[in-house]
Amino acid sequence: MYDIISRERAGLKEPRKRSYVNETHTKGLTVHYTGAARSPSMNDIDDVFKYLQNIQKDHMQSRGWDDIGYSFAISKVSNEIINLRGFGVYSAHSGKSQINKTFLSVVWLGGVPDKPNDNAKEALENLVEIIEKKYNKKIMVTGHRDHKATQCCGDAMYKWITSESPNWKKPKRKVSKWSIRRAADLRKFRRI
Repeated sequence: MYDIISRERAGLKEPRKRSYVNETHTKGLTVHYTGAARSPSMNDIDDVFKYLQNIQKDHMQSRGWDDIGYSFAISKVSNEIINLRGFGVYSAHSGKSQINKTFLSVVWLGGVPDKPNDNAKEALENLVEIIEKKYNKKIMVTGHRDHKATQCCGDAMYKWITSESPNWKKPKRKVSKWSIRRAADLRKFRRI
């Protein structure tokens, strides 16, 4: 299993309060981006932490929210996942209460025109795997634009998450022609 960096390690402040949701109703994961006109300048994980701290400050001070709005974060810097609100906590990512209660959220720390690199793709694939194992079910992966009139999560990221490329869309076990032929041969052999 993959490690998720704690919000404490990321230097995030404690939320004013946490509102919990019924996790049995979790349907999926919504992907967001920062909405910055260009990619934030980040060279290492410490830069990622500083950027998240600034987002949290904006969400809590300017917008008056209880915490940073997202459940998790990923970046282009590494394939690591950072815990923000985490599992089972009401998220403030969509503007629609029902979506916030049933979809976890991940903010991809990329700018509007950015394309997700291998680090961001791997982190997102790992996060989906973690969520599916936790809830023991297949989940939907959507872009913010699927829930609201917005360009979020960016054209390049949206194109990738809706393509057949992500690991969560590939069959877990592919049956080869050899194994099908071999099974047929075994059935024939048993009849003799």
